[in-house]
Formats: sequence, structure tokens, C-alpha cells
Amino acid sequence: MGTATRRIAVAAAVTGIAIGSVAMAGPAFAADAAPTRVAAVCTTYGYVQLKSNHAEVARIPRSAAGSYSCTMALGNKGAGVSTLQNHLDYCNQGNLAVDGVFGNQTDLTLTELQIHVWDITGDGVYGNQTRGAMLFFASDLGCYRITSFVGF
Repeated sequence: MGTATRRIAVAAAVTGIAIGSVAMAGPAFAADAAPTRVAAVCTTYGYVQLKSNHAEVARIPRSAAGSYSCTMALGNKGAGVSTLQNHLDYCNQGNLAVDGVFGNQTDLTLTELQIHVWDITGDGVYGNQTRGAMLFFASDLGCYRITSFVGF
């Protein structure tokens, strides 16, 4: 075998080994990564009773599976978003159009309230931290923190 042929064979072998190593390393690396847990999206709402007066209830965003540990962010739509917008408007001076669309105005309003009123992370995402900080209106037309309700 000539020198040129040997060089081509060595280059091909090295390239094949390098490509095989990368291909093998990719899946092994991905398998080692911890799985990310994503909260369900709040697509609807549920009625939750007050602790102090079981005759009063509040409508709280929740997932279709019934979990109140759900999230909403820019781009979400539906009854969960309308419920959030109502609460932001009535109890948190949000000044929003209640349209069921988590658009730029809902995102901006929520972020501003998170930073300047509730002193929490201003990420524009409704989740457990925001739910615990904001006020919700109840059937007696009063505004309450979520800790005022049964089960939270």
C-alpha cells in the first residue's frame, strides 16, 4: 500500500473513531441529565372555600387535572387566564381587559406587580410563588391571600 493510500486510510479511521465517539457521547450525556419537571398549565378554575367563613368561596386558576400548582405565561389562553385577569383587575389594580389571552399587557402587569407590590421574582409567570403573594376576590367581594383558603 502506498504512502498516500495509507494516509487516507489512517485519516478515515481517525475520523470514524472521532465521529463514533461523538455519537456515543451524545446520548450518554443526555441520559445523565436530570429530568425537568414542568408544572401543568392553568386551563380552568376551581371554587375554593374560605377558612374563616365556609359560605364564601373564591375562584382560583387550576389545571384540567384539578391541580392548583399550575402555571400560566405569555401565550396561554382560556378560563384560567380570564380568572387571573379578573383577580389582577379587582384586587391588585391591574387595569386589564379580561379577554382570556395572556398577552403582552397581562405579562407586563403581572411582572410589575411581582416586582413592585409583592416583592417576588418578576418573571411574568403565574405559578406557586405568585399565587401565594397575590390577592384573590371572593364571593363576599373581599380580597384575600390564598393562605386564607382551605387546602392551601
